[in-house]
Amino acid sequence: MTIGLAATVCTALGFEHLAGFMPCKLCLEQRTPYYIGVPVLAAAWVSYGLKWPPVLTRGLILVSALLMTFGLALAIYHTGVELKYRPGPVGCSAATRKVTLDAGNLLSDLKSTRPPAC
Repeated sequence: MTIGLAATVCTALGFEHLAGFMPCKLCLEQRTPYYIGVPVLAAAWVSYGLKWPPVLTRGLILVSALLMTFGLALAIYHTGVELKYRPGPVGCSAATRKVTLDAGNLLSDLKSTRPPAC
């Protein structure tokens, strides 16, 4: 599970940094449970491997399960925003991005600026 969570967040970072996709505010917030959950689950593996008290290992797994439940709630909300069931945060649209007023730079700005997908 730890490897799967790490692969998920690495894929999202790859789309952002290698493919040039600009994440919206909700996309970035959805990564937070993964950033916290991967080290917590790694600590659970260490706890299990070193035969520390089982209550510690179970507690770490419980914390990661709660983090992933929070991530699920964020994902459901994000899906609702993308499907236009509910309004998203102010920074989650292309309308909030700076638009050039110089007609000469318009084409170059269009090529270099990518609004968030949602």
